Amino acid sequence: MGDRVSGMDWLPFLRTWSEEWIDALEPEEAEVFPQSVRAAGWLGFEPAGEERIRALEERLAQPLPPSYRSFLAVSDGWRNVGEFIYALGSTEQVGRFHESSPQWCRILLGLEEDEHFRAVFGRAVQISLEGDAAVLLLDPGEVDADGEWTAYFHASWTGDAPRRYAGFAALMRNEYRSFHRLRKPDNATSRAWEARIEEARVACLAGAVDEPLAVFEEGSAFGRFRAELLRFQLHALLGGSVEAKRAFATIVRGEQDDPARRVLIGRELVPAFGALDRGERRPALARSIFERELDELRERFDGAAPNDGGPKGPWADVLAQARASAESGAGDAAWRTVLAGLVHWQPLGPDHIAPVALLGDPVLGPLCTPERGRELLGIARAGR
Repeated sequence: MGDRVSGMDWLPFLRTWSEEWIDALEPEEAEVFPQSVRAAGWLGFEPAGEERIRALEERLAQPLPPSYRSFLAVSDGWRNVGEFIYALGSTEQVGRFHESSPQWCRILLGLEEDEHFRAVFGRAVQISLEGDAAVLLLDPGEVDADGEWTAYFHASWTGDAPRRYAGFAALMRNEYRSFHRLRKPDNATSRAWEARIEEARVACLAGAVDEPLAVFEEGSAFGRFRAELLRFQLHALLGGSVEAKRAFATIVRGEQDDPARRVLIGRELVPAFGALDRGERRPALARSIFERELDELRERFDGAAPNDGGPKGPWADVLAQARASAESGAGDAAWRTVLAGLVHWQPLGPDHIAPVALLGDPVLGPLCTPERGRELLGIARAGR
């Protein structure tokens, strides 16, 4: 079920979301819904008939985007779209933003300097009702080849520009992911994601790269912490520093109770993170602040296990031999030594899929270009 499919099969998607949402609520939260809603496990309403949908189109003086139109044919409105939107309007409640929320629209137009967003606010259709100072908009001024209108989520408290989506279906799929990311429910969907992530981890250790990374990215969007650990390692080796940094920020804020994960973070991920901006020129003050942050991370995670100075055994011998070659100026030979010796590498735990600490090695790290990182990841490794 793709984000941009105009003919999206809404009923099973909405039914799953409804049941998972109601099941995840605390008792006092569930009380805001009528008993009939809780019993039915359905956050929606009766379908909007064709007559109501056409009446809305006539009022707006243009056809509705297909994915939104088909949604209304399943449910005329909706309760709780994620954590920050408390209701979608019915066909009788939807209207132009400047008419539905005139004061808010005027404030945004007065504050917004970007001409694109000024135009969006002026012509957008508001499809949400109540929210946490947040609103959902559809932009009839930006229509794709399928007739889908660009969709926006905007919340005044973010301080950011409105978040853009390819259409209504994409927005709803994102809000569903956001529900999982924020609530972290234990249900069939979350367990299915853990199974998919495990399959992708095994495939990655067998030498696959792009397909597992796609799974880890989507698993991250669903709030699966393991996906963050795994995608950081791939992005770091592939040169995706921006995505790696985002994953790392989530990791160091996340679940820290697992000793094996703490060891992995301290010994492998922190050194790799420190090397993501290798070669970037920073002002002296910025560099000193960054180094202090790294020292704090090392101190925070080094206590997870005895600090034994790094790899031991055959893999340590491989690295020592490669360093000697690199220091003598034979960088290509050093890298071939690393690749040939990868058979001796052993993961620190079930979330460790590559020797990313290489990136933080002052001698070998500079040799690990994104191309070489992909080459390394294409070699089958231990841990499968």
